[in-house]
Amino acid sequence: MQIGIFHRPEKRFSCLSSLWVIFFILLAIAQSAHGQAVKILPLGDSWTEGVGHHVSYRYDLWFDLIDAGFDVDFVGNKSNTFDGPDMDLYPEYLTRFDRDHQAQAGIRTDELVNAAKSASATHEPDIVLLWAGGADLGWLGSTGATNANFGLRDIIEGIRKFVPGVTILLAQSPPYIGDGSDFVESLNDVVATVASDLNTTESPIILIDHYTGYDIDSMTQRDGDHQNRVGEAFIAQNWFEALEIIIPDIKPNSGFSINAGLNDAWYDPATDGQGFFITVFPDLGAVSIAWFTYDTELPPMDATANLGDAGHRWMTAAGLYTGNQAVMNIVMTSDGLFDTATDVQRTDPPGSDGTFILTFDSCNSGTVEYDIPSISMTGIVPIQRVAGDNIALCEALSAD
Repeated sequence: MQIGIFHRPEKRFSCLSSLWVIFFILLAIAQSAHGQAVKILPLGDSWTEGVGHHVSYRYDLWFDLIDAGFDVDFVGNKSNTFDGPDMDLYPEYLTRFDRDHQAQAGIRTDELVNAAKSASATHEPDIVLLWAGGADLGWLGSTGATNANFGLRDIIEGIRKFVPGVTILLAQSPPYIGDGSDFVESLNDVVATVASDLNTTESPIILIDHYTGYDIDSMTQRDGDHQNRVGEAFIAQNWFEALEIIIPDIKPNSGFSINAGLNDAWYDPATDGQGFFITVFPDLGAVSIAWFTYDTELPPMDATANLGDAGHRWMTAAGLYTGNQAVMNIVMTSDGLFDTATDVQRTDPPGSDGTFILTFDSCNSGTVEYDIPSISMTGIVPIQRVAGDNIALCEALSAD
């Protein structure tokens, strides 16, 4: 396999700077690693974030799951409520309660898509509690259900892009009083249709009914919209009844698991002359990858480079791994010069260049799935080691 240092005339790359990018990415994500727990992403709008100094169903659900003996981790990029909790109502809010979620008051489904992708890429949830569409009705009225139809589908597609085997609990909304409330049954019909259309064996969608049995008078705050403590407990119970069935079958680290014995040079024999450097950081629960490859077209015959071939290209990425898989955002750096301190440019925002999904079947077999929107390229590269020296170590670590 040929892996070399190279330079291209029109866009220069700094290998050293990219390695520092990976280093800082790994430091940033290390804090989010979480043992063997089943990761649950609460995703939605104000009914998930909590308003009126209420925390939402998340508080009761967390303790329902813990009291039932489940090892779970609520995940997400946020840990707040809209206007802060009433500590008398939620005495363990700052202690035992896991506050993480991905929800925002007033956010429509189409506005939630990017946040869903970001949380899924960062945390790789095993289960998503998706409850959204109420804000679509509030902002758009009679057209809100139609908007939610498209938005929910985009959210689910975005989540699956980063976590292909995720289980999604998709919720129908309860009755309420306020803007768009006349159309809640239309929204629930849409939710049921989306669940039926997008349900798959690999990534099941389970429909959750928050409408039946919900009593506005006893279960909502004074606004007639958001749940009070009675309503929160009702919603939490609906989630719990589904989760207690499916959680025992969720095995985040089942089968082969990524370990430090995979640290090596990897390649696809069909594309000899290209390859990957893969490094696993077990203490961080993270992995990094560098792909040494070529441009999508040969450079012009008169293209020259001071060092290496003008057609060389390379990409780097890093991310947390779960079991045998890691989903990583691609990082590109440019404006560097060979062995020279320069002000390099990095991908902004992170992940905008695309993603890698790294999956290992064994100590000598895996795949790199790539999605690079900037060049409209997707594909899967089967990989094996360049040499077998570390296979014994990998197998020993896997056995442990």
